[in-house]
Amino acid sequence: MRVQVSLTPSMSKRLIAKGIAKLDFVKEALKNGIIGIANSTTGAFIVEELTGEKVDKGRYACGIITSDGRTCVTDFDQQLPTVIIIKGNVHRIPPNQNMYPYVMKMGPDDVIIKSGNVLDPYGRAAVMLGDPDGGEIGQIIGLILGKGIKLLVPMTLNKTIPIPIEKAIAESGICKVSKSMGMPIGLLPLPGKVFTEIDAIKVLTGAEAIPISMGSAEGDGILTMIIKGDERSVEEAWKIINEIKNEPKVKAIPMSCEKCAKIMKKDAEKYNVPICPYAKRYLS
Repeated sequence: MRVQVSLTPSMSKRLIAKGIAKLDFVKEALKNGIIGIANSTTGAFIVEELTGEKVDKGRYACGIITSDGRTCVTDFDQQLPTVIIIKGNVHRIPPNQNMYPYVMKMGPDDVIIKSGNVLDPYGRAAVMLGDPDGGEIGQIIGLILGKGIKLLVPMTLNKTIPIPIEKAIAESGICKVSKSMGMPIGLLPLPGKVFTEIDAIKVLTGAEAIPISMGSAEGDGILTMIIKGDERSVEEAWKIINEIKNEPKVKAIPMSCEKCAKIMKKDAEKYNVPICPYAKRYLS
């Protein structure tokens, strides 16, 4: 049996979050270990699935691309704390701190969940870096890899680029561009287990999902897939996808350019990096 489905970005993120919540090593860490869920809109869906709490997803984001085509950041004053779950109990890290103290306590049975921004044709992911010091994940990635902590990378397929990830990384960089539409960025590879809509369908139902189209007339990152398998598994997939059909669109909360200018001026002076041209207008 086979069916054809189309998922909005929010549906994709909900589906991925549901799949991640069913992974055995995630369930074990949720019960007996530590799970750190780095800030991202996909991460917000995962927080909901693992804790049962409702999350304002736009406020759980960090670096964002706005609907008018700017690389930007979430307003720091509205950003939600990062969620750490320790043996089922929820802890929250203020936005001006990072997971480092918790990662110090983690081991190979614990999990860090960090979504990326780009996925290459070979299933390798990377995250955008607008912060010259590497941001939250850049500051702890060595510790994660050195200790052998599980790094789970949820990725919607609409983030796929048509070139190898190392090519994208080599060509990007905060100090490499002469002009930028928003914050100039670099890319950091995420060497963890990538988990997409394909994986979610397999984990949740046992069916096989095959992407056949991406995009829509209105510019949204709609993913269209064929789902095939035995009748039971395909019907289950069809049921799950129809249950999330009305998942609301995530609304980003970008920082005002005037507020950003004051922060970026300090970074520019400290790290010798360029300033977002939109923010630069507010500097005297």
